[in-house]
Amino acid sequence: MARVHASHADDPGPDPATPIPWWARLRARADRMKERGKGRGAAYWALWSVPWATLVTLAWIGSGLRALWERTKAFFTEDLPSLPGRLRGSAVASVKELSSARGRAGLRRALYDEGGMTRRRRAAVMFLAATLLVAAWLLIELLTWLLWGELVTFKHETDLLLFYGIGTQLFLPTPIEILLLRSAAVIGAPTAVLVATIGYTIGGWLVFLVGSQANRGLEAWFERREWGRRFWGWLSRNAPRYGYFLMGVFMSIPFWPDIINTVFALLGLKMRYYLLTLFLATTLRLTLFLWLVA
Repeated sequence: MARVHASHADDPGPDPATPIPWWARLRARADRMKERGKGRGAAYWALWSVPWATLVTLAWIGSGLRALWERTKAFFTEDLPSLPGRLRGSAVASVKELSSARGRAGLRRALYDEGGMTRRRRAAVMFLAATLLVAAWLLIELLTWLLWGELVTFKHETDLLLFYGIGTQLFLPTPIEILLLRSAAVIGAPTAVLVATIGYTIGGWLVFLVGSQANRGLEAWFERREWGRRFWGWLSRNAPRYGYFLMGVFMSIPFWPDIINTVFALLGLKMRYYLLTLFLATTLRLTLFLWLVA
């Protein structure tokens, strides 16, 4: 008992000199309001539900803006300065993998299977995928300007939709449906659905390759929230038997949050079936969206 008491005494607690962010104060006030409402019935919440919801919304927006600022600051202070070294390391890894028959076989296998994926091979795959994607874009852009000038507008619209689909999987917070309506009017609905689905699936493949390295905090984020713990636990229990079906159902819903792809990528699904499910579900999702808005 004395040992427990001493551990609490040694805990300094929050530093009184550190200012509490305004959004944290709003969230604390909303929590106190919710605590006072326990057992008071519908009359209490008829009066205080709107103020409580307003406080929670403002706190959520504030914390999101703070996280965005921290991520932006880290991008300029950490990611960009380290980019040349990362590129050199990835290029060296690519050369080493390509120089042996075993490495080349492993790179081919990485297109559809995560088995045998080492850290060096993962860096090589990411580097080669980015290099080939940029090289293919430059080549097709040059050929379009030289030989098929009338298709420049069509080509640029497909480029925009393809890279937007990749970006929504990797870092963009907006859903893929945002750009689909504009592109469908320019290049036609079937082509827009196909291009967006291909870009979305390529982004999903990259997310699967990166895996837990880029999403170390995702499970912790769910664990900090009561609903998140229940949701993660439910998915973890059901993913081995029904993972592909559940993923297909979720991803067929228009405007469904893209983070669910990352969740399923971390639950041990096989890459080839994960990508096939993602491709089919996204095709259905985007087709359903265009049909609904039409």
